[in-house]
Amino acid sequence: MWSFPDPTGAANCTGPGATGRRSAESARAWPRRPPRAIALLWVVGLYPGMYPIWATTAGFRTRELPWAAFGSPYRAVVETFVDGRCLDGGITMSTVRGTLPRGLELRGETISGTPEEFGAFPFRLRTSTNCGADERDFVMLVTGRPILRVAPEEIVLEYRQGGPPPEAQSLLVSATWPNLPYSLTKVGEPWLRVRQQAGATPSPGSPFAGDTVQLQIVTENLAPGFYESVLLFSAPHGAAALSVPVRLRVVAAPTAPVSGTEGGRN
Repeated sequence: MWSFPDPTGAANCTGPGATGRRSAESARAWPRRPPRAIALLWVVGLYPGMYPIWATTAGFRTRELPWAAFGSPYRAVVETFVDGRCLDGGITMSTVRGTLPRGLELRGETISGTPEEFGAFPFRLRTSTNCGADERDFVMLVTGRPILRVAPEEIVLEYRQGGPPPEAQSLLVSATWPNLPYSLTKVGEPWLRVRQQAGATPSPGSPFAGDTVQLQIVTENLAPGFYESVLLFSAPHGAAALSVPVRLRVVAAPTAPVSGTEGGRN
């Protein structure tokens, strides 16, 4: 607890018959009336279980929960924040309205388990510390396993030595779930360069039909022949993996015509 000099000056009386006047040292250390801001802090105090009145309450960072697949393990962390000026940074979370799907439970800030029923389940979470609290509504959607789609299903290119390289190609990755993260693995030689745009399917309401994957062919030092690489696409929640072959044919540069020789004398 903070301590302050006695503003009345009574504590500074000395000797018998003291008049109650503050000593010169006390007068310099403390004005006749404490400043309003200091007086306010004096009233509020920093006692155990209390917090500064300017501290920000706890709150949620997570706005939406990822979908869950029926019968597949699920785990989602509900992200929160607490202002660093709060004396007690410990945070608790609980369900105050609605229920989670059967098979899922809230432990700390994590929702986990294996959902055992289909549907949309609205509920409200409350997060709190000794400094404050916040509530937010969520909807847990339990549906079938996501279906991943990639178009086109294969890419076939041709390159003629000495000519311009093949134009850059693109694949479109979509799924029956929005915001579905997916991974991409390239199998093959380094002549194929791959770049994902977002690494997840678009959000609901997005004008994009899918996520774009850019392909670039590096033709340097490629000998004539046939080349093949495979792109492997996979996603969580039990989605079936997909493979997209990329085939390249390199054609030898045309040979220069051989100049004719003079014919023999007749």
